[in-house]
Amino acid sequence: MSDYINIETTESILKIEIDRPDKKNALNGAMYYAMRDALIAGSDDPKVRAVIIYGTGGDFTAGHDLKEWLEFASSDQDTFPGKEFLDVLIPYSKPVIAAVDGLAVGIGATMTIHCDLVYASEEARFQMPFVNLGLNPEAGSSFALPQLIGYHNAAEIILLGGMVTANRAYDMGFVNAVVKQSELMDMAMQAALRIAELPPTPIRLAKSMMKKHFTDKIMETNDKEFRSFVGRLSSPEAGEAVQAFMEKRKPDFSQFE
Repeated sequence: MSDYINIETTESILKIEIDRPDKKNALNGAMYYAMRDALIAGSDDPKVRAVIIYGTGGDFTAGHDLKEWLEFASSDQDTFPGKEFLDVLIPYSKPVIAAVDGLAVGIGATMTIHCDLVYASEEARFQMPFVNLGLNPEAGSSFALPQLIGYHNAAEIILLGGMVTANRAYDMGFVNAVVKQSELMDMAMQAALRIAELPPTPIRLAKSMMKKHFTDKIMETNDKEFRSFVGRLSSPEAGEAVQAFMEKRKPDFSQFE
């Protein structure tokens, strides 16, 4: 378990709260495992009809914890807690709702691709800064994102690596709705309760049917991306990105071909 992940089941809704506001809800290994284990428990619990994932303190999550990310980069580990979480989330059988406020960076953005409904506050900002860091996409996003929002929109997010506002994300089809911050959790909960009112087997069946042509390919892509990602962590480009971050300067990639 993790002190930074709060788990609660209310009215058949499993709520996973990311609660590390002093670090903009950056995710460490224990947090990934706590979320993974909560999803597994929710899958096994017939009383759970839907899941809501959200953050506290005005942010969804700023992505991987930098300290642990750097430790992983210098280790010889062949797995990563974030991937183990994704391996459960991507093929999850019950509906998952993301309520996104503030920052959703890196895996904070890519995990929402695998949620069934995504609601964003007006303050939400999405970013997949993988190329900025000398890395490649993760979480199966190189396949799943173009399928979700079209190639050109996906290229805008991944190749430019910049922040995407909630309204722009809505225009792209990346989120279902944009609401006031004060209304975000109410909207997510209303959707979850609506799902809870409906017959559970047809809900799971409908989700499976809609995603069956993509899930295996996304899982395969996630595996390939992870292997490439691990290799890229020791690349000169990634080294320059990290060094620039530490020195609080803009990275210089002009030396690379």
